[in-house]
Amino acid sequence: MGKMWQGKYELRINQWGVGNGGFHSQSIHFQPLDRNPVSEAGVGTYLRVIYDCGSGRSKNPRSCLYRAVADMVDEMPPGTNVDLLVISHFDMDHVNGLKLLSEELKREGIRVDQIWTPLLSRIESLYAVMAFAGQDDNDISEYVHLVHNPIQVLAELFPRAEVRTISPNPEPIPLVPIEQARFGDGFDDGHDDEEVTLGVQPNGPGLTAKVSSVKSRKFESLWEFQPYVIESALAGSAAIEHEARALLGKSLDEATIDDLVRFSRDSTLWGKFHSAVLQHHKAARPESRTSSSRTGANLSTLIVYSGPVSPYEWCCHRAGWKALSENPYSVPFAPAWLGTGDAGLLAKSDVEGLRSVLTQSRLDRVGFSSAPHHGSSRDSGSPLWHALPNVKWVTIEADNSHGGVAHHHPHSSVVAELMGRNINLHYAVVGNDFKWTDRRHR
Repeated sequence: MGKMWQGKYELRINQWGVGNGGFHSQSIHFQPLDRNPVSEAGVGTYLRVIYDCGSGRSKNPRSCLYRAVADMVDEMPPGTNVDLLVISHFDMDHVNGLKLLSEELKREGIRVDQIWTPLLSRIESLYAVMAFAGQDDNDISEYVHLVHNPIQVLAELFPRAEVRTISPNPEPIPLVPIEQARFGDGFDDGHDDEEVTLGVQPNGPGLTAKVSSVKSRKFESLWEFQPYVIESALAGSAAIEHEARALLGKSLDEATIDDLVRFSRDSTLWGKFHSAVLQHHKAARPESRTSSSRTGANLSTLIVYSGPVSPYEWCCHRAGWKALSENPYSVPFAPAWLGTGDAGLLAKSDVEGLRSVLTQSRLDRVGFSSAPHHGSSRDSGSPLWHALPNVKWVTIEADNSHGGVAHHHPHSSVVAELMGRNINLHYAVVGNDFKWTDRRHR
């Protein structure tokens, strides 16, 4: 087997301070290096990912998001694009900035190549409309269009992007074995035709960044983006489907955009539907749900893992990725990031599902994570943070930088749990951006 690719990367993580909402971006710059003498070869390749784009619960985003999007675009080097845009879920505060993002990117000639969204059932579409109906600015027709047909709307906003719906899948995502991550006679004979590209993983649902050389028929996998979907607790409720049919006068599959708009403007209709949802959750046993998360506005959520395929090769003095208590001879921070959206990860069974699919090996590599659902006490707890033994920074997307009780975001119990584990917290309140740069070479 040939020598591994010689180079370095610079990972920049930005959790933009937009308060209660979500706007995350990260870029990874892969720079090849010549060996003798060690020097940069060419300009390298950038990969960029965006996770959610929204702020506040109105149809229009708050002004802080305009500033954050503009700053992100300003930081993008000329000629780069957005390789992957991920919609974690369809709550208004995570998607009301998509039109703004589309306009800003188009203005600068920046395209989006791929989009991931979770599967949105008809029950969830109706619930999403209900959750944001009755506002002062209750003309939410654009939002209704989005939740009724997200693929079409996203394709219109980002015309050159491939839109992909990610369905729940309990199958473990295989790790890329070292002997399969590299092919050819090595990367020690120049970088003239080397290229880093992002493509579909052959044996899994995610994307893998791979450096390759057509001339010498060599390649190596460098980075991976892996999805995991937590289903809404509304999934599979026959009682709610029956109630929705009675209210709409037709099945959910037959519901049109006009039906959803009418529903959003009729307080009697969505009031009755809300009562049915509450009754469903009171009657359902926790162990019978697909997720232990509360119902609230929690819809199916797409979690994303972003990290090196073989991180120990970037840090040769560390013998694999284990909990720091087991292996204290570690680099300062594990290199991977986990985006959690509004996922319900409170119960041990929920975390076991996450662990089963992403594998504990990947979770061991996570050094940065967002707190599920803005730090809600109903969506995270000890099982999650125990499964992330090397996490050092957790961001909380909320409107205040102190914990509270009841439905407060963040909840004081979540703050206490994280502080008790000596995890650094960053409150991404309005204007308080989290920025981290991680540089490594091999």
